Amino acid sequence: MADPARKHSRNASGPWFVDDTCIDCGVCREHAPGVFDDAGDASFVAREPANPDEIRRAWLSLLACPTRSIGSSGVPRPADAVFPLRIDGDVSLCGYTSRETFGGQAYFVRRQDGHGNLLVDSPRPVEALLHSLESQGGVADILLTHRDDVAHAGETGARFGSRIWIHEDDADSAPFATHFIRGTQAIELHRGVLAIPIPGHTRGSVAFLVDGTYLFSGDSLAWDREAEDLEAFRDYTWYSWEAQARSLERLATHSFTWVLPGHGDRTPHAMPDLPARLRALARRMRR
Repeated sequence: MADPARKHSRNASGPWFVDDTCIDCGVCREHAPGVFDDAGDASFVAREPANPDEIRRAWLSLLACPTRSIGSSGVPRPADAVFPLRIDGDVSLCGYTSRETFGGQAYFVRRQDGHGNLLVDSPRPVEALLHSLESQGGVADILLTHRDDVAHAGETGARFGSRIWIHEDDADSAPFATHFIRGTQAIELHRGVLAIPIPGHTRGSVAFLVDGTYLFSGDSLAWDREAEDLEAFRDYTWYSWEAQARSLERLATHSFTWVLPGHGDRTPHAMPDLPARLRALARRMRR
């Protein structure tokens, strides 16, 4: 629980606050931009939520915070401030991020009749979330994009009896993994689910493309809200920036209309020009 006695000095006056346990992962700023801002080493409440939608978003930030550093001092939680949070179609954001993944986002994809449901990366295993996934048919496959966002996948997989996938080059981070992706060629894991190795951020980074529409990109690719374009993170590339540029060029040969990352913003809506934008990004990365 956030401690009001340890509020960040830059918090606006009011019931909402961030305390000094914040690790500056940025999750709150993704959910409620404008309400939360970046002090350089931590988030803070820049202004109080001004309307019902902003209150809902602030509550989503509170629930998602990996360090539970956000407080609301008695503001009631709206009924629609819940995770999983539907993004589009049968794709939902899990929220409840983990300190172990530095606030990395995880996603749930419900398949037809609940059979073959997917979990991409690993949320904090909060009972309310797990119960919701259980009520929708559980999780058949956990798809891990890279070593940084493994966290609680073993625990969640054990609960649901899931197959757990990771690339063999990052497999030492997931001793509980049951299935392995190898090499650099895209492979179909099963119908509608394509694993595309994209070494760069880590040697074993993988993007997962679902139904030729939803690209789960881990920490290799995200949407820049301010620039309104795709971005990659050179300062957080642990294996090879040049390899990542080559990987993103190969990734751009696939069709997709959504980018759903572990860190950074997701695309705000379906965008058919994303492969072209990705090719342009790969060219910029080589300048």
